[in-house]
Amino acid sequence: MSDFWKQCEGQAVNDEFRLLRVLGSGESGAVFLAERIGGNSERDAKFAIKLLRESSTDAALQLARWKIAADISHPLLLKVFSFGRCQLPGQALIFIVMEYAEESLSEILPQRPLSATEVSEMAGPIVEALMFLHGKGLVHGHLKPANILAAGDHLKLASDGICRAGDQVFGSKQSLYIAPEAVNGTAAPSNDIWALGVTLTETLTQSLPAWKLSGHEDPRLSKPLPPPFDVIVPRCLSYDPQRRWRLSEISKQLTGDGDSKSASARDAAAEKTGPRKKFATMRYTAAFVILIVAAALIGYAVMHRGGADSTLNLSQAHPADLEENGPQRTDAPSPSSASSTPGNPAAKTVAESAPPEGRTGGGSAARGQAGVVSRFLPPVPASARRTIHGRVHVSVNVNVDSDGNVRQASLDSPGPSRYFARLALEASRNWKFAPAGGQSANTLRRWQLRYLFGRNDTTVAARQLD
Repeated sequence: MSDFWKQCEGQAVNDEFRLLRVLGSGESGAVFLAERIGGNSERDAKFAIKLLRESSTDAALQLARWKIAADISHPLLLKVFSFGRCQLPGQALIFIVMEYAEESLSEILPQRPLSATEVSEMAGPIVEALMFLHGKGLVHGHLKPANILAAGDHLKLASDGICRAGDQVFGSKQSLYIAPEAVNGTAAPSNDIWALGVTLTETLTQSLPAWKLSGHEDPRLSKPLPPPFDVIVPRCLSYDPQRRWRLSEISKQLTGDGDSKSASARDAAAEKTGPRKKFATMRYTAAFVILIVAAALIGYAVMHRGGADSTLNLSQAHPADLEENGPQRTDAPSPSSASSTPGNPAAKTVAESAPPEGRTGGGSAARGQAGVVSRFLPPVPASARRTIHGRVHVSVNVNVDSDGNVRQASLDSPGPSRYFARLALEASRNWKFAPAGGQSANTLRRWQLRYLFGRNDTTVAARQLD
């Protein structure tokens, strides 16, 4: 990471947003987690800000394209809140403020490929979003796993690369996600079809198609693909953009309305029988969203390489060991109350008694439990638990006031998954601790809550730090 980007942490962007930490960086740009100045530092820290050096790009053209993204709205596209120019120490920069996304598809793929069913349900919303853009004369331009995101409970595409069809494509360096005709060329809807074919191949096989960047042949697939992608992908990866399928062709195949006939044959039939059936909007369910988000949460730490254009590879891996003495276990996570609920062990309080006089001491989890009046264990969907291999460790520090209420919670060790880290952080805010007799109202006690998520249960140990 460039020292400059690290120095930007804590700086303000036009007195409106504060840069909290670098999420990914390159020589010419970086992405930061940010909060709105004047908001709550925890609950409002839900923005991602991308900064680019003005000297590294055509700033006026880039800002014009960001305006396009800011002016459109679709539930499957990441929202753009603001953009413009700013000055940070010694540097003229341009910035875009985007909706914060917790996970990206690129974080899943190093750990496992998606099944054909998962990819089918994921591809539907992607095709829908591209249809929306192409219908407005726009091109996504940056379709790849790093830009397929989970934002809250929704699957979305990144928006900061959107441009108009016919615009000059930035840069001349080719990657396999960039259609061959787009290099030093102009943006076209067929570029997105090529990128979709590459992305589907990688998602299903964890490998890219084999293709010589300077060649004129169609790419070759190193592994056979399951239906319907054995038909879809080759039609996307034609070197000749005129031979690539349109999105309507792909949607038909995804929904089972298509077959393996060539696009030209179906076009000829359509001219005789009337307009082709319109694509029925795929409304992916909450269960599917949980499936896709949970798939990214396999409980092994994976260090992600940051880059200016891999804007939302956000996780950092810092697993922490959970103390074995004193964990509280539940197989049905639910909030607990100050009194136990018959027949529901998960609802029992951790300890009924107040802590002994003075501090409980930070080294004993068993003694530390005595200061807890009620706990809140995060509800974990069964689909998320099924993705865990081993254990996922998350450690949260909380500041507790004299009445025993949590005033502030922060991640001490987020573990390998932001999803489970977020569950632990939100749950920790609902804990209740014993009042501290004689403690000043302005004096806060610090506690540490150490969560251990497994396939069958969640355990947590609490200890007072000071």
